[in-house]
Amino acid sequence: MPPQIRERLALCACGFFSAASVRATDTLIPVFAREFAVSIGTASTLLTGFLLAYGLMQWVFGPLAQHHGTVRVMLYALAGSTLMNLGVALADSYHTLLVFRTLAGASAAGIVPLCLARIAETVPLVNRQSAIARFSLATITGLMAGQWMAGRMADTVGWRVTFVILSCGFLISLLALRRHSPTPQAMPKQPGTITLRYVVTALQSPGALSTLGLTTLLASFGSGVLSFVVASLRHTTQMTLSDAGLLTVCIGAGGLLYAAFAPKILERTPLPRLALCAGVLLCMALTSLAVVREPWQVALACLAAGLGYYAALNIMQTAATEFAPDLKPTAVTLFASCLFCTQALAVLVWGQVVDRLGFPVLFVIGGCGALLFGLLLRGFLTTGSPLSARVAPR
Repeated sequence: MPPQIRERLALCACGFFSAASVRATDTLIPVFAREFAVSIGTASTLLTGFLLAYGLMQWVFGPLAQHHGTVRVMLYALAGSTLMNLGVALADSYHTLLVFRTLAGASAAGIVPLCLARIAETVPLVNRQSAIARFSLATITGLMAGQWMAGRMADTVGWRVTFVILSCGFLISLLALRRHSPTPQAMPKQPGTITLRYVVTALQSPGALSTLGLTTLLASFGSGVLSFVVASLRHTTQMTLSDAGLLTVCIGAGGLLYAAFAPKILERTPLPRLALCAGVLLCMALTSLAVVREPWQVALACLAAGLGYYAALNIMQTAATEFAPDLKPTAVTLFASCLFCTQALAVLVWGQVVDRLGFPVLFVIGGCGALLFGLLLRGFLTTGSPLSARVAPR
């Protein structure tokens, strides 16, 4: 097997376990609340702590990878994730759990974005979007597996086993990446403040602010709104949490469907048209969720939402690898920071909308925002994007 393929498989393992760790606590909030005698609201701070740490630490990992080498920094992030998830498994109080879970988010921040940066460093732009889509198969599967595994382990052998498994997975990924990647080389030493210099330079690149602005829209009206699907089903249909969670797996299935067929789609569809189709599909799916009630209808809407959202996300990921070609690690981590911090804040805002106006209004707002995103992204790809001149992948 060629060395590049072995490295790509190691990156997929890293992406799988990192994505699984992101969703590991979603279904465990009631379990934590019961075991540590805290309210559901207090237990939910585990989600906010992880996401904010994940988003904010991008500002650290990107410049560090730019300065010391992408693979070298990823190895340290994997080591940190191994230890922090083991700490979560051994936590004996809620505050200890919160600290280790937040630190796990900080460590995981240096994995998936830097995997994307590594792909950008080793794959030409002409084939990069297809390569990122294939990598997304691992991350989407990880998101789905993490949510399912956490619930399954909690029902059978205990929630702590989930984090022991994640810790072992990160360790295996570390060993695989260390073996199958070239020996990491530190970048030449340069004077000045590393973080600030790289970040400012990346933000001054053509298309940087447009890319990050569009990412903010996608996180707000895409992943931010989709976070409320389970709560909506529970509220409007009295569906059990397990059944609602099973239906929302269709969002991930839509992403897998796109990732599986992405090479053929990208060969035959111009990017501006694909961007508009993604926005329209996400718009239709979200507005449908405002009115549908039957499980099969919800499943179809979730499938369409996943297909539209992950098609749009794939375009934005590729754009993030190219708006600062000489600063790929910094650019990709700025993109990830924007995505996750916006999602964390959007959840707080949309929660207030739900409390005052209800779930249907939220999904209609999300649909309108998704359509606006699609239109703006089409214009960006037509005129101002580094991807404007992208030829079809071979």
